[in-house]
Amino acid sequence: DPGRLSDCKTGATAMALLPFLGAGQTHKEGKYKANVNAGLYFLTSQMKVQNRNGLQAGDLAQGGGSMYSHGLAAIVLTEAYAMTHDKGLMGPAQLSINHIVYAQDKVGGGWRYAPRTPGDTSVVGWQLMALRGAKMGGLNVPEKTFQQSDRFLTSVQESKAQGRFSYMPQSQ
Repeated sequence: DPGRLSDCKTGATAMALLPFLGAGQTHKEGKYKANVNAGLYFLTSQMKVQNRNGLQAGDLAQGGGSMYSHGLAAIVLTEAYAMTHDKGLMGPAQLSINHIVYAQDKVGGGWRYAPRTPGDTSVVGWQLMALRGAKMGGLNVPEKTFQQSDRFLTSVQESKAQGRFSYMPQSQ
């Protein structure tokens, strides 16, 4: 089944790059550095930079992939930056994180398909992975963003003893 999201190349590119990065291949070192470099170039060339409440933010969402594709691409950019500290990736990686910060639902603290809408755990997971990678790589991630995501995760926690979570608040 080839799927139906033919217009989500940022998400597909990110999914293709993650195994390379996981194996230690970067655009600076490794047998596949040309491939990784081409993928990173493609992602950064697709970024739509906008002013979001006084903050420059780079959106990588495409087609039906929405915040899923953005989260995946942000993970790739932040991981590649953290692995190499390539100053050329610092800006795009930070811009992708700024978009995640902007897109967070200000009431519930999560993320969903479109920016600033009530969250679900599947989209939240990708955004949190990008945020954690960014923080570990030395990029700027506001602590408030983590605090708000904790509020979302608390709202979907079914039982503290069992450690189970629902898809969305009140969907247990």
